[in-house]
Amino acid sequence: MLQIRTLAREFGLDFPELLATAGAAPDVFDDPEARLPSDVLGRLLEGCASHTDCPHFGLLVGRRFDATSLGELGGLMKNCTSVREALALGTAHLQVTDQGAMSFMLDVGDGRTALGYALFAGVIPGAEYIQDGGLTMQYLLLRELCGPSWRPLLVRLSRARPTELKPYRAVFGENLEFDADLSAIIFDSRWLDQPISGASSNAFNAAARAIQSKEASDPVPFSRQVHRAIRAMLFSSSGSTPKLARLFNVAPRTLRRRLAEEDATVRSLTNDVRRELAFHLLRDTQLKISQVAEALRYADAAVFSRAFRLWTGMSPRRWRAKCE
Repeated sequence: MLQIRTLAREFGLDFPELLATAGAAPDVFDDPEARLPSDVLGRLLEGCASHTDCPHFGLLVGRRFDATSLGELGGLMKNCTSVREALALGTAHLQVTDQGAMSFMLDVGDGRTALGYALFAGVIPGAEYIQDGGLTMQYLLLRELCGPSWRPLLVRLSRARPTELKPYRAVFGENLEFDADLSAIIFDSRWLDQPISGASSNAFNAAARAIQSKEASDPVPFSRQVHRAIRAMLFSSSGSTPKLARLFNVAPRTLRRRLAEEDATVRSLTNDVRRELAFHLLRDTQLKISQVAEALRYADAAVFSRAFRLWTGMSPRRWRAKCE
């Protein structure tokens, strides 16, 4: 987050005023490990973009990133034996640095891997700036882990196409796709086996202990872990109870019991994930209603529209129009 304050000051902005308008405490940036709620972060970035007349402000924040920005998690990833291990651990422990978003790896076939980034909440002010910054950080992290010769095959952004493409091409290259159902960086899977230069087992163990201590002091509820898994599975398969049980290495009955202890079920969490993603895709992209239904794995647009009416009392088309 410190990059936001630094960049705002370089633009000559009244940062305390921006913090107050966004609903953030005036001293929040005095703690380098402090984290802003997603809605506050989005309003802050939105305010910075508005006052600088810079619609790609999120990209500029992301470009200030390197692995050290992630603290102990960055140290863990930089000292893994391979890119595959680094990304797996990075996605598993992202909540140490960012509890408002998730990162995940997907095998998308044809020897390609996707590193995805998604916000949990469906409606967040300034979501496009957070998405821009988050994906830029992932891009730079991949280049840092793989080396300077790494290049993506495609970069997909789950946001409307911006008026000015030059800043995006300067970061990601020419192969861009906007209005995607998922923000993700697609790259050749062969990079996953790339050794990480300079990795140290001692540094890895020290970072792992620090992360373990943080997670023990602030554990993520089991239902939230399952919610994250369902969100990741939605883009490749259905998040069924047997699949989720295998992922968490428990029996289906145990999975149901542990969720029930937190007043949740696989069905309720799946509905939550679909609703949040539907809100995001309808508000932040120009995807057709039928494409949103397909992304959410509904049989067709009519089935999706019925579910959406149960959530909101209105059709997807009318809800989208109210957001504009």
